[in-house]
Amino acid sequence: MDNKRKTSFDNIAKIYENARPGYPNEVYQEIEKHFTFGADSKILEIGAGDGKATMEMYKRWNSHFTVLEPGLKFNKLLQKKFIGKDNVKILRSTFEDFTLNEQYDCVVSATAFHWIHKDTGYIKAACLLKEKGLIALFWNNYSRNDDSIFDEIQELYRLYYPKDIYEQDIRKSQRKITDERRMELEESHCFNLISHKEYIHSKIYTADGYVELLKTFSDNSTKDRISLSTFYKEIRTLIKKNGDRLELPIHVNLEIGEKIS
Repeated sequence: MDNKRKTSFDNIAKIYENARPGYPNEVYQEIEKHFTFGADSKILEIGAGDGKATMEMYKRWNSHFTVLEPGLKFNKLLQKKFIGKDNVKILRSTFEDFTLNEQYDCVVSATAFHWIHKDTGYIKAACLLKEKGLIALFWNNYSRNDDSIFDEIQELYRLYYPKDIYEQDIRKSQRKITDERRMELEESHCFNLISHKEYIHSKIYTADGYVELLKTFSDNSTKDRISLSTFYKEIRTLIKKNGDRLELPIHVNLEIGEKIS
């Protein structure tokens, strides 16, 4: 596990909060089909980041939340957002280091569980869940459509990132990742997969907004900022020529598992 990439997001916490989108309602609605949340429900969230998913779940479910976020800046953002909300406990901790001796009705993680080693993550999650407890894992995966501007963006990536990964079709790569995530849960021997869902939503970015989003990707956030300045300048120029508008498709995958008794 690349710890530098894993921890890089906290250095740009405010940019992350402004640039990253939330999740479509269908994600929460699907989770709600499999568990009736209430004031007595206990939920553990892993890697809350800026708290977009946390806030949505809090508003919808009115449950007790234990929220794990190891980043100092992210943790301060969360503390500010949930000040005065006694049923939300925010801990500055990784999931690996978390030791609170409680059991939960549901473990959730939004675009974060891939940073936890699969050989230990599912086992620990199952141990922290009550009988028949749920794990709900979901991700925003930034995609593309067939508009030519995405081909031009890809060419800029090829120029500034001479790696094989940027020669691939991003949609094929995401298909592979999504299938692997589903299979990991199925093969964990800790959970029965009870729901696999995929959704498409989108967000419209200006040139500046899209560059801010790019800064939150770990491949970029771990690189020297000066070395990326020309890359970002060319991305801005490209999108401004496109009417200063880029509609970015976002492919969401949701995996829900029930603890095996």
